[in-house]
Amino acid sequence: MTKQKSSGVRLFTLLIALLLCFSLSPAQVRADNFGEAENLTEDAVMVITGGGAAVSTLSDGKPGTFVSFVNDGEVTITAPEGKSISTLYIIWRTPPEQWFVDAQEKTYTGGEYGFLHETIRLDQPSSEAVLHWEDRQAYLADIHVFGEGTLPDWVQRWEPPEGPADLLLFPTHADDEHLYFGGTMPYYASRGDVIMQVCYMVNHNGEPYRLHEQLDGLWTAGVRRYPIIPEFPDIYSNSLEHAQTIYDKEEILAYQTEMIRRFQPMVIIGHDLKGEYGHGAHMLNAACLTEVIEKTNDSSYFPESYEQYGGWQASKLYLHLYGENPIVMEWGELELTNPFFQGQTALETAVKAFECHVSQQTYFQVAASGPYDCRKFGLYYTNVGLDEAGNDFFEHLELPRLPEGGGETETPEDVVSPEEILPEPEPVPEQPPEELASPESEAVPVTEPAQLPEMDRPAYALRTAAWIAGGASLALFIILLLVGKHQKNRARLTGGRR
Repeated sequence: MTKQKSSGVRLFTLLIALLLCFSLSPAQVRADNFGEAENLTEDAVMVITGGGAAVSTLSDGKPGTFVSFVNDGEVTITAPEGKSISTLYIIWRTPPEQWFVDAQEKTYTGGEYGFLHETIRLDQPSSEAVLHWEDRQAYLADIHVFGEGTLPDWVQRWEPPEGPADLLLFPTHADDEHLYFGGTMPYYASRGDVIMQVCYMVNHNGEPYRLHEQLDGLWTAGVRRYPIIPEFPDIYSNSLEHAQTIYDKEEILAYQTEMIRRFQPMVIIGHDLKGEYGHGAHMLNAACLTEVIEKTNDSSYFPESYEQYGGWQASKLYLHLYGENPIVMEWGELELTNPFFQGQTALETAVKAFECHVSQQTYFQVAASGPYDCRKFGLYYTNVGLDEAGNDFFEHLELPRLPEGGGETETPEDVVSPEEILPEPEPVPEQPPEELASPESEAVPVTEPAQLPEMDRPAYALRTAAWIAGGASLALFIILLLVGKHQKNRARLTGGRR
């Protein structure tokens, strides 16, 4: 080999090595920690502009304490020396309007969906990030600051409530979804073939701490779509008749119809017709569902939402504790195989999710027996036939669901009319049991929710890239060794002549 050829080989090898280094450098920068992301909140420096409260309020981890901004607002967050900010987890006191984060000459937008808890992940780690908004009031409770790596499981990364959902739940209050629907959410979240949407009947805007409990409980139960929370206030009622003097029944019917048309569920879950323990709002919620279930495909029934979403006919409606066509979901025997739930059963996870509702622990508990048994449901409506095995809300239905439908559809021949399976109503007590009386409105700080393991997709992608790059490096190293060995053998045979 000539000197010119030898130099060419060395130059080519050097260029390949340099190219590999440059191709690896972004992954190395982004993947300096494939473990759990470091929580930098305690050591990060925050400076408030335009807000009236101690800056320490933003890093105390208590949604009950917050900074009020009258008009414009800005918070500058500086990472500890030698560290970089990769993710901001923002907790608002009340749902915000549009807001922004500036970092590394890029602006990120938040508030599009009014999430009370929202996560902003930076494209590139930064030593500083500026949270700001203009011309609006804002109430900011907490800012959690994280470095590079997989986010802790309690950091909520909500998906917007968009597109069809297979399972639509209609709880009345925050916590009803655990108390009376039991392991429904964790079980179907663990299965992975069901999209869930939760639509509440009332809001707890008068008790802001309950809004945080609500989201923490849903996240712990495996729900990842942000819930729908309407404007109906939370007012106690002890009968269906009384509830109809508080709430406009037509508005409740219109709301439920719109949600069913919007999310096109296969299965709907609702309350006990007797109001669980006699709560009139629960009764009204359930009664309205039985009224709308066969009308949501009718273009003349609340035509505004029909015009917006089209018609839809759900396949099944289950009601808690309904006596006809009963189904018992043995939540305590259903171990959740998804690693999110760390080997818990659906019932254990429901209990854990309810524990996030700190303000409600004195009055209620998740029960798998007794008068409020969260395992017991009844099939109120079906157009796919009655259940046979009785252990799955999706019996006789195909998952993942078929291509989306819409508009008017024909009623299947095997539909079971609600009138055919509706039992005679039983008397409802005028007052709820004393031990289940509605709690007083008293601000209670929210604790951190139970942790659910979740794969961090950006970190996973980086880990994959690193493995690929590592394999390429090893292959190049082996090639260079072989080339070197070949040159050495050739030199030995030729006596070192060139």
